[in-house]
Amino acid sequence: MRRTIYSLLALVTLTLSVLSFRASSGLADAGEGTPTASGSALAPSASAPSSAPSTTSTTPGTGLTDGTYTGSAVSTRYGTVQVQIVVSGGVLTEADAVAAPSGDRHTEQISASAIPVLGQEAVATGSASIQMVSGATFTSKGYVTSLQSALDQARD
Repeated sequence: MRRTIYSLLALVTLTLSVLSFRASSGLADAGEGTPTASGSALAPSASAPSSAPSTTSTTPGTGLTDGTYTGSAVSTRYGTVQVQIVVSGGVLTEADAVAAPSGDRHTEQISASAIPVLGQEAVATGSASIQMVSGATFTSKGYVTSLQSALDQARD
């Protein structure tokens, strides 16, 4: 009888744990590390494009200045990720990768499927608080880091 109670209790606990698990909980895929660029997650690339805003108007309440901003180039295990954003009317309207991991077919396929999803998430949320793309953890982390860098420039 006692075993049955303990088994049921363990089953309920396990079920609740699985149901409360979130993909963005910070848990890593096997072999994953933190994206770095020359020892720093935000170190800019020497060939990073200019990030000067195209206009200087700020929409009250949003804190974002209209313009085009390019985030820091972030090196990941599979290549560099760099995001460029467009802010219009004080709202994030576009988020595109100007650099994405490449080099082999598999990496290019992952980038081609993950980057558009990450961009859509960024525009939908208007922030860097976006979900990681399963199977593209390194690319997702690099994208979020570069996106946050661009957003920080838009707030200055």
